[in-house]
Amino acid sequence: MVNYEKLLKSVEKHRELIFEAERHIWRNPETGYKEWKTSAYMESEFEKLGYTLTKAGNIPGFYTTIDTGRPGPCILIMGELDSLICADHPEADPETKAVHACGHNAQCAALL
Repeated sequence: MVNYEKLLKSVEKHRELIFEAERHIWRNPETGYKEWKTSAYMESEFEKLGYTLTKAGNIPGFYTTIDTGRPGPCILIMGELDSLICADHPEADPETKAVHACGHNAQCAALL
């Protein structure tokens, strides 16, 4: 059973980390399979939290396995890093025309 009180306290405890990550990713949009800076940022943040990561290697990305000590299947909780090319968006990167109009910046921040 989910302990919503515990979940809410955890989100509040990490509120600044979550918002900092969301803003960092928003300001640094990268398109698919080229998210090296974003992936490095997220790797660093997860490692600061004590996670041991397995990196994809030839493409950006990583995963970690969390042992809950309880029996059951492994599940995947995923956040995407890629942005969209949307030159008309008011906050698109002036050089690349990329922007996180897809919401992936929020997905990744929520994982932290």
